[in-house]
Parts: sequence; C-alpha cells; structure tokens
Amino acid sequence: MSTTTARLLAAAALLAASSSSALPLLTVLPLGDSITFGCGSDAAPPDWYACCLPTSGGYRAPLWAALNGSAINASVLMVGTESEGPAWVPVEQRAHEGHPGWTISGIHGLRSIWQRLKPDVVLLMAGTNDVGQGHSNASMVSDYDALLKDLRADLPAGRIFMTSILNLPDSQHPEFRSTINFFNGATLPPLAAKYSADFVDINGATGMCYGPNNTLTNLCAVCNGPCGGYNPQACPPNGYSLCHPTGAGYELMAGVWANALLPVLRGMAAERVAAGGA
Repeated sequence: MSTTTARLLAAAALLAASSSSALPLLTVLPLGDSITFGCGSDAAPPDWYACCLPTSGGYRAPLWAALNGSAINASVLMVGTESEGPAWVPVEQRAHEGHPGWTISGIHGLRSIWQRLKPDVVLLMAGTNDVGQGHSNASMVSDYDALLKDLRADLPAGRIFMTSILNLPDSQHPEFRSTINFFNGATLPPLAAKYSADFVDINGATGMCYGPNNTLTNLCAVCNGPCGGYNPQACPPNGYSLCHPTGAGYELMAGVWANALLPVLRGMAAERVAAGGA
C-alpha cells in the first residue's frame, strides 16, 4: 500500500466514521518494542538509520487505514498510552504500546495498561531485543509464556495475535539467525495454541531481512551507527545491528496483519450487532 493509497483509505474511513456512529466499536492494542513504535526511515541509503521518529507510525498507520477503510461494519480504534504517527492519521488513532529497546519481560510489565484498556484485539510483537541481548532460548520461552498467560487471564474473550521476530541480518552474530529460527518455528506456534492465540508469521510471509541476496532486504533499515532522533536507545551501544523496516517494509507488514485481522474483526462486529450492543 502506497502512502497515497493509505491517505485515500484514511479519508474514506473518516467519512464513513462520520455517518457510522451506531456501529460497534472494536479496540486494537499494538503491543511490542521498537517495530511496534515504528522505528525506521524512508530515507535513501546510507541514511537508513533506525531512528525512532514520532511521525513514523510504522505498520500501525497503514494498518489503521486498511482496517477502517474496509467493510467490517464496525469502527476500529487503536488504543494505548503512547501516541506517535504521521499527520494524516487522526490523533486518536495513533495510540499504541510500542517501546524501543524493551524485552519480552519489559513488555510484560505493561500488564496494568491492558488490564485497564481491555482491548478486543492485541497485536503482540516481542523478542527482538531479547535476541540482540543474547538471552537464552529457555529464558525467552519462559518470559513469552508468562506474558501470554497473563494476557489470556486478563483478556479471556480477547483475540491475541502474536507475530514472528524479523531476522536480524548481522554477519558478526550468526547465532541470531539460529535463535530466531528456533523461536519462530519451535516456540511461538505451540505457545499460540496453548493460549488460544493467533500466530501470524510476518517474517515468513514477507521474507524481509534475510540477507544481501534477498530482494526484500532493502525494505529494512539496519541500525549500524549513531541514530540521534527521537530515541537513540534504538541503536544499542554494544554494536549489534538491529533491523527495522523502511516505510515500504512497514506497509508490507501491515498487509499481513490486515489479512489476518479482517475476517476476525468482521466476525466480532457481527456478534456485537447480533447481541444488540456496541
């Protein structure tokens, strides 16, 4: 989805919202680290530093446009205590819980927020920083299990979507690839089944960040130098490279999210209407 298309969808969504106040409201909580925040850049090489700019919005902006521009017979509201995004996204739709540099356990520490917001849908993306910080497979599995356990306990009727970790293309740390492959393949799908969550394999579906011979590698901004910008912590001081999508990469991610979410949101909206409530 191009930026122009996203803006047209956003305009259509706003128009529809003005005449659809009777539609049920479905709330979506984007929950994760810097990729949920939207770190990255649309700049041409070599300026693809993974700076976390407040005007980015990452996958959240095109996803909101896609969801609200679709005939799902509901109004979709992004929720969270943080607020970043481009000017064409309404302020109230820029909400999220994306925290650059945070690990799985750190994201788990946001429990009081989702308990208060009680979102209908959670979009969870976590684990990249655990990999970069050298956490063991066992600790990552344990931390993710604990996170999902509390999400499911607090949101028994909510839909939890959890996605794979994007590859970290760093030849100096080949262990990253094995850890990510293990986590995406042997850990996340079973955990999703255990807690009745939906596993969305964005890494596999998009093929981004697999290395220099992959045509989609250029959809990722590799943090390999000083960032400056909104949150310098997105570039850790110990030198490992972190992969963040470019604008085009985030749009590709948003498409995968949307394909998974749309049928679920339509079903939830139909249930709300049938129950006679919003």
